[in-house]
Amino acid sequence: MNLLRPRTPPPKPSPACGGGSRAQRRGRGRPGGLVAALTLGGFSLTLYVFYPGVMTYDALYMYKAIAEGEVGDWQSPVMTALWAVVDPIAPGAGSMFLLTAILYWLGFGLVGIALAQRAPWLGVATVMLAFAPPAFMFLGVIWRDMLFASVWLCAAALTFAAAAARSALRVAALAVALALIAIGVMLRPNALIAAPLLATYALWPSRFAWKRVALSYAPAGLILFGLMHVVYYDVLGAVRQHPLHSLFVFDLGGITHFSKENQFPTTWSPAEQQRLVTDCYDPYLWDAYWTGRPCSFVMKRLENEQHIFGTPVLSAAWRNALLSHPGAYLQHRAAFMGTFLLGSNFTIWTQDIGDPNKLALPDNRGFVALVAVSDVLKPTPLFRVTFWLMLCAVICAAAWRRQDTGASLVEGGKELPPPAAQDAAPSPASGGGLGRGRSGLRESDTPAGAFALAVAGSGVVYVLTYAFVGVAADFRYAYWAVLAALTSGAAVIAGWIAPRVRTVIPEAEQSSAVRNS
Repeated sequence: MNLLRPRTPPPKPSPACGGGSRAQRRGRGRPGGLVAALTLGGFSLTLYVFYPGVMTYDALYMYKAIAEGEVGDWQSPVMTALWAVVDPIAPGAGSMFLLTAILYWLGFGLVGIALAQRAPWLGVATVMLAFAPPAFMFLGVIWRDMLFASVWLCAAALTFAAAAARSALRVAALAVALALIAIGVMLRPNALIAAPLLATYALWPSRFAWKRVALSYAPAGLILFGLMHVVYYDVLGAVRQHPLHSLFVFDLGGITHFSKENQFPTTWSPAEQQRLVTDCYDPYLWDAYWTGRPCSFVMKRLENEQHIFGTPVLSAAWRNALLSHPGAYLQHRAAFMGTFLLGSNFTIWTQDIGDPNKLALPDNRGFVALVAVSDVLKPTPLFRVTFWLMLCAVICAAAWRRQDTGASLVEGGKELPPPAAQDAAPSPASGGGLGRGRSGLRESDTPAGAFALAVAGSGVVYVLTYAFVGVAADFRYAYWAVLAALTSGAAVIAGWIAPRVRTVIPEAEQSSAVRNS
């Protein structure tokens, strides 16, 4: 077997691999214990600041469905089902808040413990990143975006932490991670586009390869889509409320505004038509045509009077409008995405839904202080979606770039020159991933790099899906990108500071390695 190893003396055997004395193994266990203690402390602080959680109107809608015994697909029926399971623990907002907080801190804790094995300070820093305002401040608000992001974080963290574990544990972690990824898609259906990146990573956590992603993308997407359909309508019996038609109304309104021609499958009075092409359109959200004044007449006509909403008539009108006015459609979607990425948009929910004039959790000094900090930080780049999208993209580039490790390649007992001195052709044995060229290994050829690329990459893809399916520009819709950037950034740093030892599989052994992966 070929081995790429540093010219400097190799590190002592890792206790995780059975090397070192008993005292050394006890010393190595301390960073993980410190990270676990910090994680528990973070969870306790979360309870102090947020308990029993801040109920929102969306959350109340789902919670009421538990008592009514009937769920719809406008909000995720899976979240309602999960809420019904955990609700006896702390009835109301408290049960869902606890579930989200546990998943959130478990995710950061697992990543921190895994990274602490490389550098103790990095494990501690990873847990401290969980207190970053754009991540921590949303944790107590009951929205499915927080639950979705925490579920996916836990899936990726579990895969990362178990990547070097024994086979049985690794298989169990894989099964749980894939289940969590599927649950995430059922919580946020537009996550279907990003899910294959995480699913591929869960299956092959030691190395990220775009070829694997490309080959598994369509099958994974179809499996997840079919599973979502079965769970929504066959298992949970969700009532079809046609949430996709809110997108149709928003797009028809935008195309009408930019084309100056009515695109809705109905007629309007001259005054209504004038409003549709002038002051009805709001690139921030589609509610201007539903509950917003003076344009609520749109949904009143489509839904209550002519019963067009939820029928093929509306979808046909949407399709015809796109084909007839593609330029107006692109203007509309660009206006929305510009607002989503660059605007100072709505952040955390702070109202008591029982009395909108009151602050939620008014007697909780921690929450009151957090709201004050939120007001100060909201104008900063930390609460701009574009900041986190760009950060995820930079992390992807860092995880994919080649590293000149200054290492030498040993083949058959003969030492070759360092990679930088060799020609740029990749090694056939590595499938192009080793990088025996001028710049050495790819970061994505390491477990930390694979984690960073999959997680940050899914964050980029997830945010970009809103360019086509977004109907509101709240900051919370990019929450997964925030958690993805924080954890994957720490993993990239770990890849830079950790010693590199790379095993290259000869061509004769490749098929066996693929089977074992």
